[in-house]
Amino acid sequence: SVTGVQTCALPISEPEVGDDAIEQWVTLAAQDIAGYFGGFPPERAVVFVLVEDGRGIHEGTALGNGGAGVIVRVGREVTGKALASDWILTHEMVHLSMPGLARKHRWLEEGLATYLEPIARAQAGRLAPEEVWAEWYVGMQKGQPAPGDEVLDGTERWGRIYWGGAAFWLMAEVAIHDETNGAKSLRDCLRAVANKGGTIENRWSVRKFLETCDAGVGERIVVRLYEEVASEAVEIDLEGLFERLGVTKQFAGVRLDDEAPEARVRRAILMPTGRL
Repeated sequence: SVTGVQTCALPISEPEVGDDAIEQWVTLAAQDIAGYFGGFPPERAVVFVLVEDGRGIHEGTALGNGGAGVIVRVGREVTGKALASDWILTHEMVHLSMPGLARKHRWLEEGLATYLEPIARAQAGRLAPEEVWAEWYVGMQKGQPAPGDEVLDGTERWGRIYWGGAAFWLMAEVAIHDETNGAKSLRDCLRAVANKGGTIENRWSVRKFLETCDAGVGERIVVRLYEEVASEAVEIDLEGLFERLGVTKQFAGVRLDDEAPEARVRRAILMPTGRL
């Protein structure tokens, strides 16, 4: 259910597409997240839409610590097509669905939002699998450590925070599928966190977050991966990972190979059930 999500339009000028289109945009983003989690994790959330000069969706910010909300800025000339293809609001709503962590773990928060946003939209039928995997194939390379680069915990580098974090969650996803023989997925991990009150309204330690996540799959997987990559500048074998999943770079986009060793895992990630 997304009945607890309220929209407040705070216009500098009126959007040309009309208020109904803005309302529908917010509803679709909330439905993306509700579909993934089996319900919208915060009991209540408020979306403040600031309508200003310009076009497009300009930026969004998730708010927590006692209440769940998003502030998002849109241009007066924003089109219905731009709203329908937007990823920003879904990204911010992922943030509402996990607890606030210490700043040094920002890569876990932004990485999860970067990873989960296209999954939620693809599972809702709003994004093609080829688009998801093409974006990840290119984007996750930006999260690899450069020579002399800092570790993930405490990093301030954009690529490490967003795409290094996203690569971590992809590794966690694949490991959960592998180690539970497809019986569990990252969805089970994150639903366990949400069911324990782990939303943006509350601040948790990273240990509580990851251990609650692992409790949802019944194996010590996410904590172990965190210990392997958080405090060392580890280069992930992304080429090997994508090859096993059956994702091959083409001149334009990627080719998805259903004969690859872990093609079933790749397909399961974007399935509405999240299971093999």
